[in-house]
Amino acid sequence: MQDQLTGKVVIDRDERPIVYVTSDLFTANVHGFEDIHSGIKNFEISIGSKSDIEDIARKIVFRNEIVNIDGTGLLIDGHVYFLFAKAVNRAGLQSVAAVANFVVDRTPPEGGYVFDGYWNQSIDLDFQINIHRIVCHWTGFIDSESGISHFMVGLGSNPGEDDIEPMLPVGLQNDYTWNLSFSAGKIYFCCVSVCNKAGLCISKSSDGILLDNSPPIAGVVRVGSFENHLHFQSQSTNAIFWAGFEDPQSDQESGIGKLILTIWAQNFAGLNSSAAKVTAIATSETPTKNISDQMGVLSIEKHSCDIHYCDSTCTCGLFNKPCTDAVNYKCVSNNSIDTNTHVSFISENDIIDSSACLACQWNFTDINPKPFIKRFEWSVGETDSEIGYGIFDLKLEKPWLDVGLNTRDVYCLPTGKSLVHGEHYTAYVKAWFESDTYQIYSSTPIIVDQTEPSVKKLHFVKDSTSDCAKDLDYIDWTNTIAACWDDVFQEPQGHIIGYYVSLGTVMNGNANFCLK
Repeated sequence: MQDQLTGKVVIDRDERPIVYVTSDLFTANVHGFEDIHSGIKNFEISIGSKSDIEDIARKIVFRNEIVNIDGTGLLIDGHVYFLFAKAVNRAGLQSVAAVANFVVDRTPPEGGYVFDGYWNQSIDLDFQINIHRIVCHWTGFIDSESGISHFMVGLGSNPGEDDIEPMLPVGLQNDYTWNLSFSAGKIYFCCVSVCNKAGLCISKSSDGILLDNSPPIAGVVRVGSFENHLHFQSQSTNAIFWAGFEDPQSDQESGIGKLILTIWAQNFAGLNSSAAKVTAIATSETPTKNISDQMGVLSIEKHSCDIHYCDSTCTCGLFNKPCTDAVNYKCVSNNSIDTNTHVSFISENDIIDSSACLACQWNFTDINPKPFIKRFEWSVGETDSEIGYGIFDLKLEKPWLDVGLNTRDVYCLPTGKSLVHGEHYTAYVKAWFESDTYQIYSSTPIIVDQTEPSVKKLHFVKDSTSDCAKDLDYIDWTNTIAACWDDVFQEPQGHIIGYYVSLGTVMNGNANFCLK
């Protein structure tokens, strides 16, 4: 067909190298064909499974520049097809075919789960005490036909909603963190939309995370019967009753999860009430979350209420109050006792991101036959200051928290108070060996970091070559591309542990790949 200009064919007005078709019906648009002698009579469209074979559909004839194509029963999802368009002049001669590639993908991504919590945690979190940071991650989404294009993530007050934080494109990143002030007692849901390269999306939500930073309120404990509390007993087992232990917002928050006898209440978020003590150590034999269902034989450790400590506490003191009887001997700190005790914060890399809560644990090894250590108290305060300073009001509050023989605990500051960003804190554990003898152990300091890394002023990521010599605005090669960010980011409180790197055609979205 001499003196005829070969044109171009476009599928669904999409001029990308590979077009993704999402339904059986689609359109083809031809333009640029010309014949200076007899003119264009009609066009012919064919479809092939290879670039040189027209084996799917042949010679669909049409006279306009736009043709509707019905691929029902002809096309398989995920397969690459070739659409051939030719122009025929009035002499019956055909032009060279214009070709467009397309892939059929009529289904959105499938599978996948959305979890509350950090990506390196093995479980989905249902509760947390930090009300200034919410983290979620997702995994398992697949799209066999066109592949995953990008993710979008939002935060809502109900599954599938983003009324708290609107949907935001995050490329191929598989986790996201919000650093804001959230409301205690509320459940937040992470909503993730997953889109494939054909533009089809599916949304899934996490099962929600409840923010609970308030410990239960201490109640009353009785031995023997609730009406007649036994101060002494002659038998090795007895009944224990408790009442009045409540979670301030039990309808909205996590509720009381377990009771630990000496006795105090602990909710699912891991927060303890103040202790209500009796001359008993007991545990329930029924490991249920609902304390109204807990029952079983309770073993009692027999000792009388006249066991006083030199700091005016006693085994029968209620609600962590001092004993009524005067103590006429002094407390002695004995650093010569050989016991191996290691105190540490429960954190990652000696950094915490909570604004109000600190968790501590300690391990110890007695050198004498047990019982050697009678009980533990612990405290926390700003490093290189008086024990408890910056956490407790030392004029009004006792800085030591009695936890019996437990070796871990969580303390949250009351409403209106918060940890200081960038401040170092040290935990202290007081091990009591006798009623007047103790030793104090301390942890290595931990730093509070409530902010993400930042970009240094006048620094930016370079699109460059491997030597990172200068920032490039365009390149004339297509086999490699380099990005450089040496000394671009800063993290004053801690240290940077990794980077996310993605490449796409728009900022924060449509990523071709993502690296951690």
